[in-house]
Amino acid sequence: MRPASIVTFGRLWLLSILLSIVAAWVSRVRVQAMLEANPQSAPIAHWALPTLTGIVALFCLLLWYMVLHRSLTGKWGVLIVATLGGLRALVTLINLMGSNFRHPVSSLLTIAAAVVAIIAAALLFRADAREWFGEIGDYEEGVTGPGYTDPEMPS
Repeated sequence: MRPASIVTFGRLWLLSILLSIVAAWVSRVRVQAMLEANPQSAPIAHWALPTLTGIVALFCLLLWYMVLHRSLTGKWGVLIVATLGGLRALVTLINLMGSNFRHPVSSLLTIAAAVVAIIAAALLFRADAREWFGEIGDYEEGVTGPGYTDPEMPS
C-alpha cells in the first residue's frame, strides 16, 4: 500500500498536468497568432502548441508513473520539472505585474500549475515517501527502528 505522501503526490501531480493543459488551451489562439506572424514559424503554427503540450504532458505522466513505481529517477525528474516550472512561474508573475501584459488567465493557470507541482514534488521528500523509495529503511517490510543494523554495512 502506498504511503499518504505518495498518494497525495499522485493527485497533485495530475492536477498540475491538467492545469498546464488548460493554460495551453486558453493561450492557444494568441500563441498561434504569434507563430503565424513570423514567416519562419508560420508553417508550424497550427500544430506546434498542441504537439509540444502533448509531449510535455506525456513526459510528466511518465514521471508520475515512475514515482508510483518507486523510481528514484522519477523522483528527481519530478524535482527538476517542478523547479523549471517554478522558474517559469516566477517569470510569468513578473510579466503579469507589467503594465502592458494582457493575458492574466493563462498566466494565473501557469502559476497555479507550478505551485501545485512544487507542493507535489516536496511531498516526495517526506519520511514516508523516502521509505517508499528505499532511501531509509524498507517501507513495506518495516525493518527499520531502534536496534536495526544494516547487514550490508560493516560494523
